[in-house]
Amino acid sequence: MAEPEAGHETWARLLDAAWPAVRVEERHGWLLRHADGFSSRANSVWPRGEPADPGAAIAAAEDFYARHGAAPRFQIFPEAQPELDAALAARGYRAERATVAMSAGLPAAPPSGGGAAFGARPGPDWFELWWAVDGRGAPAQRAAARAILTGCPAWYGALDEAAVVRAVPQADRLGIYCLAVAPERRGRGYARELLAAALDRGAAHGCREAYLMVTESNSAAIRLYRSAGFEPRGRYHYRVGPAGGAGAQTAAAPRGGRRPKPSV
Repeated sequence: MAEPEAGHETWARLLDAAWPAVRVEERHGWLLRHADGFSSRANSVWPRGEPADPGAAIAAAEDFYARHGAAPRFQIFPEAQPELDAALAARGYRAERATVAMSAGLPAAPPSGGGAAFGARPGPDWFELWWAVDGRGAPAQRAAARAILTGCPAWYGALDEAAVVRAVPQADRLGIYCLAVAPERRGRGYARELLAAALDRGAAHGCREAYLMVTESNSAAIRLYRSAGFEPRGRYHYRVGPAGGAGAQTAAAPRGGRRPKPSV
């Protein structure tokens, strides 16, 4: 089994590649991402590296989101980015959506089979089931959601019209996204079976480690993932500022180093 690679930058890179935003602008080395408000990750700053002027970098991010009519949002790994986290808090940014990064080694074994079917594109039924369960977006955001889902090579799995999953092969890693079960079909083992099928598929294609993101408050999902061999490897949350970047005028910018960073 593969040992998880340490570093919040590795996690951030995997997440950004597997869940690509619709629009991306680079300022001061940071990636400013926007996707019409759909998904926190695709509408947040990836504060990679250490800008020469952190205050100017934050101001540029606030300007970017103001131009898009959105509140500025930063994806923060607090243990690795304490100075930035504290600086944003001082500017009035609130913390939300605490998320746990989990990973599991994949054995070099043949797939076990099963009734799940995988395809290279999300069909209409796949999308509608996922959107109904986990879309969390307005009808106008469906186009952005589709663009994110199909923004990189992935396998779209479905089981008995009851559950769907999106598995993203990334070299020797496999990202697990969009695992969703229709409410009326829950409690029958569909999530467990479909997750196992996705992991089998990844192992058969040379992946040695799987990862996923789950909100810290979702204890039922965390229990499921632990039972499948996943263990917590890191945490992140978002810092969300006032719309228009009002916090930019209320506090001093961070000075000094931000320390370096796998993934809802």
